[in-house]
Order: sequence, then C-alpha cells, then structure tokens
Amino acid sequence: MSYQYSAITRVLIIQHNGRVKSYRNINLFGIEDCIKQFVDSWGHRHG
Repeated sequence: MSYQYSAITRVLIIQHNGRVKSYRNINLFGIEDCIKQFVDSWGHRHG
C-alpha cells in the first residue's frame, strides 16, 4: 500500500492492489484516520 499527500492541496491519495482512493481537505493529522478507513473498507473481505 502506498499513499501520497500534498500539504498544498490537502489531498491524500491512497493506492493498494490497483485500487485508488482520494480524500480532499485532509489535514496532516487526518491521514492516519483515512488510511484506517481505507484498510477497513477492504480488510474484512480479504481476510
């Protein structure tokens, strides 16, 4: 899993297994929450 964050545009982009999800208006402290959310969204199904 990889992610990119731009402090200027405050956009976080997470990539994992070909899936890409972007979050807007994320502050530096919100990155971890977004990653957790993203992992939860696929983690349960893939075991």
